[in-house]
Amino acid sequence: MEMAIADLDRAQELLFDLGRSMQYQQVLFNLQDLQNNLQSLQQEQRRRTPTPQPTRRPVPQPTPQPTTQPTPQPTPQPSPQGDDPGFMF
Repeated sequence: MEMAIADLDRAQELLFDLGRSMQYQQVLFNLQDLQNNLQSLQQEQRRRTPTPQPTRRPVPQPTPQPTTQPTPQPTPQPSPQGDDPGFMF
């Protein structure tokens, strides 16, 4: 009878250990699955994201200078002859 109880105790311990081990295995499996999903998403993102092209600077074009027309100078008008406003009688 004592042997049977000892065997049952041992069986319970083994089942408990196996249960912990199975949970650990499940966690590992889930972790690996998540890592695979992450890698797939990263690859998909790389495929969808266009590779940036190097930006080319535009070659500066010389700006055309406007041809300047000489501004007409006012021609001096002859002062009217007559009474000098500064002269008093």
